[in-house]
Amino acid sequence: MEERTFRRCLGILTALAVGMQCLLLTEAWQNNPFARLPIEDAEVYWTWAGRIADGHWVGETPFLSAPLYPYLLGFLRSLGLDLPGVYTFQAILHAGTLLMIGLLGRLRFGAKTGLSAAAVYLLLADPSFAPGRILNGTLQLFTLTAFLYGTVRFVCRQKSGPPPPRHAPLLLGFLFGLATLANPTLLLALPFLAWWMPRSTTAPWLIAALLTLAPATLHNYAACGEFIPISAQAGVTFFHGNASGAQGVYHAIEGVSTGRLQQNADAFRMAADATGQPGWGNTSSYFFQKGLQNLTQDPVGALELISKKLKWFFFGQNYGDVYLPKLEIKEALTRYPIPQIPLIFLLPLAFLGLFHLLRQDRRKALPEILFFLLPLLVVIVFWYSPRYRLPMAPLTALFAAWAASRAPIRRNLLPGITLGAMAAFLPPALGFDSPSLYQGQFQHSLGATYRVNQQPGKALPHLQEAIQRGYTPASAYYNLAQTHMALEDWENAAISLQKTVGRDPKHQEAWENLGILMAWQQKPKEAVSALQKAIALAQERKDLKSVQRIQQRLDALP
Repeated sequence: MEERTFRRCLGILTALAVGMQCLLLTEAWQNNPFARLPIEDAEVYWTWAGRIADGHWVGETPFLSAPLYPYLLGFLRSLGLDLPGVYTFQAILHAGTLLMIGLLGRLRFGAKTGLSAAAVYLLLADPSFAPGRILNGTLQLFTLTAFLYGTVRFVCRQKSGPPPPRHAPLLLGFLFGLATLANPTLLLALPFLAWWMPRSTTAPWLIAALLTLAPATLHNYAACGEFIPISAQAGVTFFHGNASGAQGVYHAIEGVSTGRLQQNADAFRMAADATGQPGWGNTSSYFFQKGLQNLTQDPVGALELISKKLKWFFFGQNYGDVYLPKLEIKEALTRYPIPQIPLIFLLPLAFLGLFHLLRQDRRKALPEILFFLLPLLVVIVFWYSPRYRLPMAPLTALFAAWAASRAPIRRNLLPGITLGAMAAFLPPALGFDSPSLYQGQFQHSLGATYRVNQQPGKALPHLQEAIQRGYTPASAYYNLAQTHMALEDWENAAISLQKTVGRDPKHQEAWENLGILMAWQQKPKEAVSALQKAIALAQERKDLKSVQRIQQRLDALP
């Protein structure tokens, strides 16, 4: 294929990616409440970025998730960009990733494979959904693909053509550092890549990579006085996936909030109480040990748990620990302009491509092999989330395109498509990971989002349906109570608050609101009891502002 034809076709695919994202984002902004309000992890990122934009560069705790994304968000917010501007920026990153996949495929396997890989990536559902949410998936994909493109170009220029410039190892080290700050699990690849690099370039590559990572380590030391390379939450995340009763996906820890804003504080306090050694490194170690203890005490159960994680990895396509794209489409909140392909449909073909690559030149392809398999390792060690599997997407598109183009149809393409179709369509038909299983969670998230967007009339039926479908954690009743209060339905609000504290006796806000309602209903004894429980919880958390506020309410009672 001529260079001009390749560039023209790749340019068209890149433009299609931008156009498709523009349509998606415009429609979502008009119709989808999730696009207008970051929730759960997205809310944490957005709030964190706001503090960074205001000049608070060093937090009160070490990093508890990948730090590159919130700092990028903070920079964008400091420029005056709001949610639509950030989504637009992420759409550009998404198109840039597609462009680099095409260039990477051409260097590695030829122009036709490069274009095929870019076209496949355009149709993948998971990467297409990511730019419209305040989550770090799009940045992870972009930085990972940039590093892979840089390494492949470096190898190709060493074997043929003009030699790579002297600064090439420094640039590769910088790109690896950025990719790792966006996805800390890539740190596991550092020693393998240092061994893979030519000896004359290992030192400058390693120095550049470590210097790029150093600001995160320095931030953590400034925040808590401990040596934490990037993030301090690995142990808690490990226990979420390996606690007693875990089923391969996120599993709540008893006594630790499921909300990110409170979760880490609860885990810190639990570890400090158990060990007598307060510290973030100690918190991570404490939960790592608890998770390992569960696994070693029951080896058979540990193997069963790993099999469940693998089942989710290869067959899961509807479960989401924050957002549920399939149900958003079903609810007509999101409409894709072209059909989308689930990632699991291409995994069998991609693994066939990996198999042929291992047979052909495993040392040359070490970076691609490592980064393709790392998400699988992350799921096995921790737990399955579509966000943990997402970094496979660029190499899945590349390996699947190469496998489909390198052999007769009966050898690769037909078995790969057959297995992919079985993975995509058979499990939901048998009841595994069916979208209907998450309707309660989805209706609650939708109702809560409408409530925060000050649309209580729209929120109420969704929150009620969530409870009717069996989604009954404390948060479901608390959101329902707040909706009733917004609608001035005080009686039902009080009932929902009582159910909230019945499920979570440590829900400080629910006790406080219940006390206010009891006082308004002229039930002073019940009001005093509820407010006293609220103030005790605030004192336990050392929340002095809440203590002062609740005390003022108590003092105002007759």
